[in-house]
Amino acid sequence: MRQRTLFLCLALLAIGLQPRTSAARETADCVLQHGRIVTVDPGFRILQAIAIRRKRILAVGSDREIAGLVDGHTQVIDLKGRTVIPGLVDSHLHATFGAANEFALSLNGVTSIADIQARIADRVAGLRHDEWIAASGDWHESQIKQGRLPTRYEIDAVSPHNPVFIPRGGHVAVANSRALELAGVTRNTRDPEGGVIVRDPAGEPTGVLVEGSATGLVRRLVPVLTQAQRVHGLEVYTTKLLRAGVTSIVDPGMSPPDLAAYDALRRAGKLKLRVSALLFARSLAEMRTLAPVIASFSNDDQLRVAGFKTGLDGGVEAAYLYAPYKIVPGEQDDPKFVGKLLLPPGGVPELEDMLRFAGHSKLQVQVHVVGDAALDQLLDAVGKVAADVSPRELRWVAVHAFLPSAAAIQRSSSLGCTSPCRITRLRSDATCFAIGVRSGPRERFRCARCWRRRFPSAEEPTRRS
Repeated sequence: MRQRTLFLCLALLAIGLQPRTSAARETADCVLQHGRIVTVDPGFRILQAIAIRRKRILAVGSDREIAGLVDGHTQVIDLKGRTVIPGLVDSHLHATFGAANEFALSLNGVTSIADIQARIADRVAGLRHDEWIAASGDWHESQIKQGRLPTRYEIDAVSPHNPVFIPRGGHVAVANSRALELAGVTRNTRDPEGGVIVRDPAGEPTGVLVEGSATGLVRRLVPVLTQAQRVHGLEVYTTKLLRAGVTSIVDPGMSPPDLAAYDALRRAGKLKLRVSALLFARSLAEMRTLAPVIASFSNDDQLRVAGFKTGLDGGVEAAYLYAPYKIVPGEQDDPKFVGKLLLPPGGVPELEDMLRFAGHSKLQVQVHVVGDAALDQLLDAVGKVAADVSPRELRWVAVHAFLPSAAAIQRSSSLGCTSPCRITRLRSDATCFAIGVRSGPRERFRCARCWRRRFPSAEEPTRRS
């Protein structure tokens, strides 16, 4: 009979403490026994039982060893051969986006533009004219057979009278004609600073908007969630994460209302994940405004604010590169397009001042950089302020850093500016860049996602059955 394995991903295993095989004569609050406890210690030992006390790992070992930690008050769970693994930690997960998706028209699982049209048509059937339809952002054009984003006209075919806004991830969106009309976006509208209004050969907007300044032209009109909806959406979404084994996350780039929603969930005893939050700041002035929010926040083991998130370039469609993007018909037709560098209003000097301010405030900074040129721009700035602050001590992060050069990897290591390995991105990042070979020659990809080169001290554990 085939052995049934159930993975029980416990939050308490994500604490980061090294499991012990021996302990002082304390008794456990809870013991899991008769199982396969995957320790992920240097020897990758798989043991039989684990003891927990006050939400911390007290000991791991054999059933016999752990039995000595049981008393009349201990909850004992018989795993019956099932497997326990450490909780998964996602170092970059926009749970607040996931919470918003709970109230949006889901496009998860669509496989064609016809699928997208059908879901929008179903929603339109229950709405009055000019009621908004906001779709979820948890999909990608690579999953549909056309391999491209829909156009405004394809959405108009099923929603001529209702404005439709379809985000795809955090950097791209599609709007139908009614949404563009309400936003005042026409063929005469110039591309906003840092964004792109994609146009057809005749100069008409196709409905595709790239980067926040462009998507924001329409997004600002979409009805926002109430605070009660934010809280409920977070409760639903974080419960889904927990069921998938994710027990701790870094949620980067949130707003004060998002943080308040997390706090409300914590105070209600319904926040089951551990969350490290970062507030988004586009400028030094925003950092100064948000600093008192961070300083006054009540951090604990469940929820804490670690610092700031900011951004220096676009996503995979507008990463700031040294060499131009390739032409992508219907989306990118400028042979000189090298993406978008998104500096704060005061340019490089203000970027350096932002880093100094965060450093002197003893706060972490995570900076969104996708392209090779953007990463070098960040490292130049970090190098300028490193004499005043300690990026390594404050755990500063170059988020994404998809296309680093070998020299940039070495410089990042020297400066103490790391780049996270994200469990949800190892596959999706590669997929994004593979589509249409957006960013040019293959040589550019040599160091993309080179985790061993980025973290040379990491060792492959010896696996034992």
